[in-house]
Amino acid sequence: MKSNRIKNIIFDLGNVLLDIDYSLTAKRLSEVTGLDINRSLMDHGETFNKFETGKIPYVVFFNYLTKISVKTALINDMLPAWNAMLLEIQPSTWSFLRSISTQYNCYILSNTNETHIQWFDNYLQKHFSKEEWYNELFKKCFYSHEIGLRKPDKYCFEYVLNNEGLIASETLFIDDTLENIESAITLGINAIHFDRKSQDLESTLQNYLK
Repeated sequence: MKSNRIKNIIFDLGNVLLDIDYSLTAKRLSEVTGLDINRSLMDHGETFNKFETGKIPYVVFFNYLTKISVKTALINDMLPAWNAMLLEIQPSTWSFLRSISTQYNCYILSNTNETHIQWFDNYLQKHFSKEEWYNELFKKCFYSHEIGLRKPDKYCFEYVLNNEGLIASETLFIDDTLENIESAITLGINAIHFDRKSQDLESTLQNYLK
């Protein structure tokens, strides 16, 4: 349902703003460890979940992978494999964020982890502007490993709403995972299920918001 009362937009990061390819990490981690690493395991595996909610540091996470590996796997080999899924932000996306952030209160809510954000912050600094991302484009970035909550847990969305004093009906959430969209909707948040392969972010949002 479209709404002309939207004041806040919460963006997912991966495959909404940042291009990612899970298969690259699954393939490279599987090669390094000799294990069958897949998207389902990365999304729902207990240790992966602990890592993405900040309950364990990256050293414990990679040590765990080392211990269960079939091959002799070193952290120095696993780190680039783990980050392989992270690709780039399109220049057109950055330009759009500059425009939309002057009209709406923009936020990030992402399931992620400390090593991915370290990579991402370095990427921002090198290719765009880390300072602009955190101080101008977005009011606040909520990363799962920092807040201890992970989508689609409804408490993850409630945390953002309560922390920023946002009204659900005035807030739009955009994400590439249907399960996350459905959870947000149960709280009265407006939501768009976004498919980066078939949709353009700017036109999708403009069509919704007009």
